[in-house]
Amino acid sequence: MLKENVILEAEKLDEWLDTYQMNNGMLTVVLDACHSGSFLPPLNAQGGQKRIVISSAKAEENARLYNDGILSFSNHFFRYIFNSENVYSAFDKAAAIIKKMPYSQTPQLDDNENGSLAKITFIGNDLVQSISKGPEILSISEPQTISLTTSATIKTIIRSNKIISSVIASIYPPETIFSEDSIKIPSFELIKVSDQPDDSNAAIYTGNYNSFNVQGVYHLSIYATDKDSFTSMPKTTSVVVKNAISNRAIILGSFYDNEWPVTEKNISLAYNTLLSQLYSDKNIDLLSPHAIESIEYAPLSPSMKSLINVFENIPVEKQKILFYI
Repeated sequence: MLKENVILEAEKLDEWLDTYQMNNGMLTVVLDACHSGSFLPPLNAQGGQKRIVISSAKAEENARLYNDGILSFSNHFFRYIFNSENVYSAFDKAAAIIKKMPYSQTPQLDDNENGSLAKITFIGNDLVQSISKGPEILSISEPQTISLTTSATIKTIIRSNKIISSVIASIYPPETIFSEDSIKIPSFELIKVSDQPDDSNAAIYTGNYNSFNVQGVYHLSIYATDKDSFTSMPKTTSVVVKNAISNRAIILGSFYDNEWPVTEKNISLAYNTLLSQLYSDKNIDLLSPHAIESIEYAPLSPSMKSLINVFENIPVEKQKILFYI
C-alpha cells in the first residue's frame, strides 16, 4: 500500500509493468479509483505485450464506493470472477450494473484486441468451471408518485435456483440533497412475503421506506444476493415526492456537567443518525450547554427562551417533528 501523499504516476507504473513483462507473460491491471480512465493510454500494451487494462471510470469521472464498497465496480467485477467468468464477461456485466446507476460512471477496458484477449483470459485457473446462474429480478414496482406522506412500498419478484440471502433497495435522493462525496447512501431490505404461484423458483418480496421527505425524484436500485454471494443485475424504479412533509428535529442537551460525556455521545449519535435519514442540518435545532465535537455549527443556548423561539419558528403545515431530550 502506498503511503499517504505518495503519488504514483501512470508513466512510472507503466515502466514497472514493462519491466515485469520482459520476462513474464499475461498481465491484467484493474484500477478502481476516481479518474482511473486517465491511466489507460499510458498503460496501453506495446510491442506485442499481452496486457489488459481495466478502469472503473473515465478520466473525467469519479468512482463510487458506496455502502462499504457493496455498491462499487470492484465488488461486482470480482463477484463474477469468483463465479469463473472470463475477464471480458466479468467486466461487461459489472459495467452494465454501474451504468444503470443514476450518476455518471463508465468503466473502461483496453486489451489492444477489441476485447478478444479479455474474452479468453481468466483470473486464476484457465478452466471454465460450472457457472451457476445468479438471482434474476423479474419485475419491480412501477415508478410512483406520493404526496403528503413520506412512505412508499416497493415490490419485486425474484427468481433464483439458490437461497436468497438478501434483497436490498439502495436509494439515490434528489439532486438537491444528493452528495457525490457520500460514502453511504440510504437503503432498506425487502422481505419475502410469498412464493410466486406460477414459478417454483420465484418469490415475491416487499419493503417499505418511510423517509421520502424531500420534494423531488428518488431513484431506487434493487439487488438480490444469493447464499453464494452472487448478485443479480439491478432493476431500477423511482418515487416522485410532491407536497413533501418536512422532517424537523429538536435536540436538547443536558445541563448537568457530570453527565456531559454520555450526553455528548448520545447527541452526536442522534444528530448523525438524522443526517443519515436525509434530515437537512437546517431542520435540526440543537440546544446544548457545550459545543459538540462532531457537529460543525455552534448550538443554541439550552434556555427556555431559546426553546420557545424554536417552536414558534417551526412552520405549522407539513411537518413531522422529533423532540429529543
